[in-house]
Amino acid sequence: ARDPDIQLCLWRLSRRERRPLREQVRDPAEVLLEQQKTTLMEIQKRLSEAMRRTELTSRDLEDKLQEVRHDLDHKVQALGIDQTCLRTTVRSHETALEMGRPRSTPPGGISGGIPSHRGVNPRLAHHETSRNETNRHQEATRLGHSGGAKEERAKILRDENNAIMQQCEKASKEASSNVERCLEDVVKENQAIRHRLENEIAKTGAQIDHTKDTMAETRAQIHSLGEPTDNAATCASFRRQRATREHFHDPVSTRIQEHQMSTHRAYQELMDHHSEEKANLQDLNERLERLKDDLRDKTGALHLDGDCLTHQ
Repeated sequence: ARDPDIQLCLWRLSRRERRPLREQVRDPAEVLLEQQKTTLMEIQKRLSEAMRRTELTSRDLEDKLQEVRHDLDHKVQALGIDQTCLRTTVRSHETALEMGRPRSTPPGGISGGIPSHRGVNPRLAHHETSRNETNRHQEATRLGHSGGAKEERAKILRDENNAIMQQCEKASKEASSNVERCLEDVVKENQAIRHRLENEIAKTGAQIDHTKDTMAETRAQIHSLGEPTDNAATCASFRRQRATREHFHDPVSTRIQEHQMSTHRAYQELMDHHSEEKANLQDLNERLERLKDDLRDKTGALHLDGDCLTHQ
């Protein structure tokens, strides 16, 4: 009786097995589906057992009905024969009266003009007849009581079956309602997670664009250091061409050296900053791919759970 419900439960379980690998977790919906499967199997077992008992009781009642009908046919036949005998006796008696016969009991006969069998004691025959009639009534009473007892047991079984069906129907509806409600919650939660993932993807994409712009600006600044570095190197080269007695550290040489060192430090800082930006960009790209993979898996799981929810 619960085959469609069991088939739907098994279909939902098999459907959810097709979710992406990272989504194959034993979530509340999975737990409730397994509980529903167990409940429906137990209901199926109880109903099958009730059907088996009902079939046995039905066959027992059919056998008793056949026995009662057989006894009734015999009694109807006997009644018909007795009624025929009675009518025959009445007509014989009326004929005798019309012919003027005296209403006397002939020797060796009984009242009514029906001769008795020779060698049969009338008292014994009457006793045997009474005993047979008593046995017949007792057998009819026994048959009626046994039939009534079977009917009473059948009524009790019917009431038990009604109670079992109500209990099973309640348990089935409760399990189905719990699964439906949980699937709705799972779908809503998945939709909310997808919305957050979409926002995170958009935010990460904006951070990637900003990092790329920053890297482009850093590269421009590094490139802009090339001219002052070259100028300082050129000036230092020219001043080394001075006469020997003019080779000493004057304020100009000191300033040129300081300028070269300052340019070199700025260049090194920009290169370090550029390396950090490249590492940050790589992290952002990897995070973006992870978010996209998660969104793809969540979308696939959402479609499967949606199918489970809408399929009836």
